[in-house]
Amino acid sequence: MPRALVVGLGRSGVAAARHLAGDGASDVVAVDDSSDETLTRRAEELSVAGIEVRIGLGLADRGDRETAARLLDGVDLVVTSPGVPPAHPLLALARDAGIRTWSEVELAFHACRAPVVAVTGTNGKTTVCTLIGEILAAAGRPVVVCGNIGTPMISVVQTIPPDGFAVVEMSSFQLSQVEAFRARVGVFLNLSPDHLDWHTTIEDYAAAKARIWENQDSTDLSLANADDPRVCAALARAQGRPALFSAVELPAVGAGVKGGRLVVRGVGPYDSATDVVSVGHLSASGPVDVANTAAAAVATCDLGVTPDTLSEVLRTFRPPSHRRQLVGRRGDVDWVDDSKATNPHASVAAMRSYPKVVLIAGGRNKGLDLSGLAEGAGHVRGVVGIGEAAADVLAAFEGAEVEAAVADDMDSAVDLAAAMAEPGDTVLLSPACASFDMYRSYEERGEAFVAACRRLGIEEVRR
Repeated sequence: MPRALVVGLGRSGVAAARHLAGDGASDVVAVDDSSDETLTRRAEELSVAGIEVRIGLGLADRGDRETAARLLDGVDLVVTSPGVPPAHPLLALARDAGIRTWSEVELAFHACRAPVVAVTGTNGKTTVCTLIGEILAAAGRPVVVCGNIGTPMISVVQTIPPDGFAVVEMSSFQLSQVEAFRARVGVFLNLSPDHLDWHTTIEDYAAAKARIWENQDSTDLSLANADDPRVCAALARAQGRPALFSAVELPAVGAGVKGGRLVVRGVGPYDSATDVVSVGHLSASGPVDVANTAAAAVATCDLGVTPDTLSEVLRTFRPPSHRRQLVGRRGDVDWVDDSKATNPHASVAAMRSYPKVVLIAGGRNKGLDLSGLAEGAGHVRGVVGIGEAAADVLAAFEGAEVEAAVADDMDSAVDLAAAMAEPGDTVLLSPACASFDMYRSYEERGEAFVAACRRLGIEEVRR
């Protein structure tokens, strides 16, 4: 019987191990370098399913190639979880030995009967995937939104009928380990430095993202951001039909803005320019929001969605939580939760979406240059630094005329921001960093911000 090794017991690793064991085709071993209460519980559950599990190995920290070699003995397939770096001894040795090494989405693709719509980029992936899913559902098509958005593709792929769609959010980690994965529509939203604690260079990061178009042919759509030079450069090497989206112009093929309207042309049933919706009718109309909407419009139009359906969904769509979400208003000051902004590019885009902000930022840096936050300084009245990177956040605004302070926790940060804010301002939690120094996730960080706002009596705005 073939033997498979699953590396990493996050959600996708657990799902991959269960799939491999359930199809009866593989003898499965699952391993993880760490060991905590959650992993112990997962190990017990997988053991009941007949899967051999080893946790607490610490191979990456020790560089233990000897133990790694023993684990790989007789293995035909390695499935790696997102976030396990390519230099990990198990992955490095597997490559050297010529053992197939797949990400969980590659495994899922081999079991998928439906066309795949894949979305990648530094920022906006979850919003665009969610919007594409809502548009396709409104058009009456069976659709499952999965991948890096939170539901592993492998856990749902067999529920999608051949006439449906798998809408898959894909990280650079997942894309770096694809082999046959093919996207009927591949969307590359944007590119800015991120995860440089995992990728060695920005070029390596960009190359991983561009694999969204790998294995496409002329029947597939390769969709890129016309406003991002790095993404456009990558598109030149794609094999699918090229199309563009833009927040500032109308591409010859794709979607963009003309006269304050979102217009689509040259894809699906939209041979000529078709007016879809007024930009002013979108729930958020900053450049990033318009670009994300245009991307979703092109992707779904190419799959045959009609103008009426598209327009109706775009008018009513609300982005997922923790993405420039209005928490409430008090004394003509808005409070906005953008906890999902985990890199400077995303935070600068958020700052530029409001006339004047008091910024709450910081956390665990991911090897990024936080000085780039200064690009948004013209919109900043004050800044409150939090977490491990608080000093670096404040340093980014040195020389700018902004009030600055450091907070020990979220309650203190909200108190300090409230004291700095003036009528007409927006208090913006947009950290530019990961959350793991203070919280288990960006969601938990956003919820802490909301709770601190409620403590101050900042109530939700009813729309």
